[in-house]
Amino acid sequence: RLEAERLRAEVAAEKRATQETSRACYEQRRTALDECKKRVYAVEAEAHSWFAKKDRELAKKEAMRTAWGSQQEQHKKEFEQRHKGMLELEQGLHRRTMERTLDRITRHLQFGHGDANPGEPATPTKEVFAAAAAPAADCAA
Repeated sequence: RLEAERLRAEVAAEKRATQETSRACYEQRRTALDECKKRVYAVEAEAHSWFAKKDRELAKKEAMRTAWGSQQEQHKKEFEQRHKGMLELEQGLHRRTMERTLDRITRHLQFGHGDANPGEPATPTKEVFAAAAAPAADCAA
């Protein structure tokens, strides 16, 4: 009987030791899992914060690029308008210069320099006009 009591006591002690070991392992496991969850949540929160920050930066860059593109388009239009106006001005000035030059040439061909000074020789065109006018005057007479 003493032997049985001793065996029961040993079994009970082993059972308690096993339960204590099991409880300690369970507590250690639960603590490790809680710590792991905390770290996972922290990493997820940090990742979420990082993605939000990157989204804001991307939106800001996109807005700046859009604004820059609009500004460049406006500068291009202003540049084109200015140079188009300058080209039109230059063309107008050239046209007026050519008109004056052609008027002088026509006047010279028609009247020559001799109109102002009777002693100067007549131009070839004036001679052609005079020759053309002479037969018409002869026909009329």
